[in-house]
Amino acid sequence: MTSLKIATVFSLLALSTFAQTPGAFVNVGGGLARFNAGSFTETTSFGEVLQTTDKRDAVGTAHIAFGYQFDENWDLAVRTTIYGTAELKMSFPQYPGIMSILPMPSYTRNVLKYDAVQFALIPSYTYAFTEKLRGRASAGLTCIESKSHFETTYYAWFSGRPNGTFSESYTKEKNTAWSYQVSLGAEYAVTHNLSIGITGGYAPFKIKTPPTNIFVATRPSKSKVNVDAFEADLAINWRQ
Repeated sequence: MTSLKIATVFSLLALSTFAQTPGAFVNVGGGLARFNAGSFTETTSFGEVLQTTDKRDAVGTAHIAFGYQFDENWDLAVRTTIYGTAELKMSFPQYPGIMSILPMPSYTRNVLKYDAVQFALIPSYTYAFTEKLRGRASAGLTCIESKSHFETTYYAWFSGRPNGTFSESYTKEKNTAWSYQVSLGAEYAVTHNLSIGITGGYAPFKIKTPPTNIFVATRPSKSKVNVDAFEADLAINWRQ
């Protein structure tokens, strides 16, 4: 009897096709994003030069989307994606001029940390390869809100503190900008209403570098850095 039930379930799954009628759907998933940031250079009021040393980082993502299927090919969704915190690693040389010959260690760790939330309006076109497998192409408008802050680890020379290494985190800088996203993917029908899909996408955005005062010197100033986000995620889709 158990074998019969299992065989019946697999038979139903094998016969499952996508829901073809118009209706609402929800899409939930997560994955990984690779952030490639642009080069960044700033000079502080002390004459130090702040430069990027590692511009790439990978973060986790999570998203939820609500949409409507107009026909067997076209749908439109509103989606929110949350990205994890990425790091843009940077370095300072020792103090310039007469200060550079003093026995002062270089800064040991300097990073610009940033995270982002994406709100997107995404139309998609799907093409049926088989009754169970479909390809998907999307291109849509996005609004990406990013927050960045500077963190430094330094040795406390001339700071009024006991000699030693200290780490500090500074105020976040918020930036909101319109952008776009393009993606390609595929989905497989598990049941008539339920499918699983995998998607790869690209979306550019900007982060703003916050002003930070350390020992009176401002580092860095309010410049913007371009970031390219390459994403891959796995999602579950439920259609009416």
